[in-house]
Amino acid sequence: MTKHRKVYYEYPIVTYSIDNITYTEDYAIRETPVGYYQVGQKIPIRYDEKYPRDFVFQDEFRRAKFLITMAGYIGICIYLFFGLANKIHGNGTEKGKFLFQKQTWVKLEESFVEYEDFYFSDSQIAPNELWLCIEETKIHFQRLNLRIDEMKFFKKRQKKYKEQYKQSAMTAAGNLADIYSRLLSEAYEICGLEDEKEIIWQSAYSGFLNQICPLASPGNGIYSLEELNFMTQIAYQIYHPSVSYESLSRLPEECIGLELAFSYAKIHSEMVYLACQKNMNSKIEQGFANYIPIYLNKIQQAQGESLENWEIPLDMDEIQNVYTYTIDQYHINHSFPVALWYGAVFASEQMEVRQEAEPSLFHQERYKKENNPFWDFDSQIGLKNFLQLKEMDYKKYSPQYYLIKWKDFVDDLRF
Repeated sequence: MTKHRKVYYEYPIVTYSIDNITYTEDYAIRETPVGYYQVGQKIPIRYDEKYPRDFVFQDEFRRAKFLITMAGYIGICIYLFFGLANKIHGNGTEKGKFLFQKQTWVKLEESFVEYEDFYFSDSQIAPNELWLCIEETKIHFQRLNLRIDEMKFFKKRQKKYKEQYKQSAMTAAGNLADIYSRLLSEAYEICGLEDEKEIIWQSAYSGFLNQICPLASPGNGIYSLEELNFMTQIAYQIYHPSVSYESLSRLPEECIGLELAFSYAKIHSEMVYLACQKNMNSKIEQGFANYIPIYLNKIQQAQGESLENWEIPLDMDEIQNVYTYTIDQYHINHSFPVALWYGAVFASEQMEVRQEAEPSLFHQERYKKENNPFWDFDSQIGLKNFLQLKEMDYKKYSPQYYLIKWKDFVDDLRF
């Protein structure tokens, strides 16, 4: 049998004086085993000045102050924790409220809907507008992806949005690929090139995904997005030439030859500047060569609509001669201004020979002083002086005109 020793407790009776008033109070909350307190023992206390009967031992006040302080610290920590949690939650909800909305994903997927029925043949929408739309859509996707990445404390929700992001990116890329393949296939057919519809589609699809969702991309396409954009710029010129066929039909053959050479040199220079791959270069070279007869035929048709009985039709061979000679000089000298000079001298001499052989040309409207851009061209000034010509009074479509236009083109290309 176990015996338990009895334990007795005591609590102090405290007597203290304040302003000559004596207070005697039981302090039962400090109960302790017998023998802890001694009669007459002095213990520091703290009392309430308004209510002197309310007091506590000094050590208890310190303990209470410590606990209050600790409670304050804990409260601050809790506040900061929940503040941080709320901020993180905000990244997943407040900032990402739009992520819950189906319209957001649909809007991204339909970024190129304006161009779905877009054909160069029946639209004045320039390729620059499509390219701007691509750049803006890339930014929207990239910003959205960044916000999804910020949801790192909401893994399940983040995973869901990443999958949705991937699906929307693939849908948008597919829509863009449809547009590029349709536009360029149309131009390929006109220029007598082998169809590359599937290659163009895959290139546009991969190129766009590589920039907004690389994990969803099947790899690199044959052409980059920049190359496809360049090809659409050229294709657009087929339907919307910088100089109308009607305007060209009023010029001498030699001027049309220089205009054609100028167009080719601009395209070739851009290919070099963009460092396009050889396969694309050969396609553009071949396409341009194939399109020249179509181009000349359109000029001939434009002239035929307003040709008077006494007027002599344009000689397509003479146009081709100036073009071919100028482009040969361009490839030999690797400089269009130099080629332009030699081409202009050749064209001037050709014009004189033709007029001597057929004096009636002098009476044609396109060869009269006010209409002939070659009228004041001086083939004796030499290459150096020609290249140093500044802006001055010159006829439109004259050699001086193309020299200034080339300088403007180079400046635009650089900047």
